[in-house]
Amino acid sequence: MNNWESFKKPPIREAIFSVTFSEDFSPELLEQFIGNDFIKAKFSPKAKPLFKAKATFEEKDGEFQVRNSSKTPNGFRLDSDDKSQTLILKSNQFSYHKIQSYSSWEESINEFNEIWNNINQNNLYKCNSLGVRFVNVIKLPFESVELNDFFALYPTIPSGIPQTLEGFFMTVTIPKGQMRANIIQTVENDNSAQNDKIGIILDIDITKPIYKTLVVGEDFQEMRDYKNELFFNIITEKTRNIIKIQ
Repeated sequence: MNNWESFKKPPIREAIFSVTFSEDFSPELLEQFIGNDFIKAKFSPKAKPLFKAKATFEEKDGEFQVRNSSKTPNGFRLDSDDKSQTLILKSNQFSYHKIQSYSSWEESINEFNEIWNNINQNNLYKCNSLGVRFVNVIKLPFESVELNDFFALYPTIPSGIPQTLEGFFMTVTIPKGQMRANIIQTVENDNSAQNDKIGIILDIDITKPIYKTLVVGEDFQEMRDYKNELFFNIITEKTRNIIKIQ
C-alpha cells in the first residue's frame, strides 16, 4: 500500500462504493433490507421507489413509434436527512454515495462496511463485481488556463487549427490486471463554479470482478490504490498546490 498524499479538503464532489450481486433480489427481500433497524436509523425512512422502464416500438409510415411501455419496481433510494449520504438498493446491486461530505477513505469505507454487514448479515449474497467512483471537481483560475500546466492527461488540438478551447469532454479506459478504470475529464457545465474560477471534472470510475466472499477493507484497498495512482499521476504539482489552499 502506498502512502498517498492527503488533502485537508479533498476536491471530491461525490464518492461511490458499489457491489453487484450474481443473483437478483426479490422485491420482498429489498423491502426487508430497507426495514433493517440500522438502515432506518442512518437514512430517512421515506424510501423512494426506483423503476425499470421497458418500451417496444413499431414502424409506421417510415417512423418508429412507441407501441407500448411499462415500468417495473427495481429498488429503492434512501437519503440521509442532510442529503450528504445516499443508499441505492436495486434488484442486483447496492451503492453507497457520499455527496459533498467526503473527508477520508477510512471514514467512508468504515461506513460502507457497516451497511454491508447489516445487509449481508450471514454472508448469504455472493458478489460478482465491485465499483469505486470518485468525482473530483478542481477549480482553476479562469484567466488563460493552459491545461498542460495542471494535468498530464488532457485533450490536445492539432497545429494548424484554432487553439482555443471553450469546453471539452474526454473519456479513456485503462485496465490494470482485473481492474478497469474509466476516466472522464470535462469542463463543469453548471453554475456552481465561482465567477473567477473554471471547474474541471476528473471522474475516475474503477470496477473489478470478485469471485469470493467480500472482505470490504481488503477487497476495496487495491481499487483505492489504483484510483490514487491515476489521480496523482494525472494532476501536476501546480494542481496539488491549488487543492491545498482551496
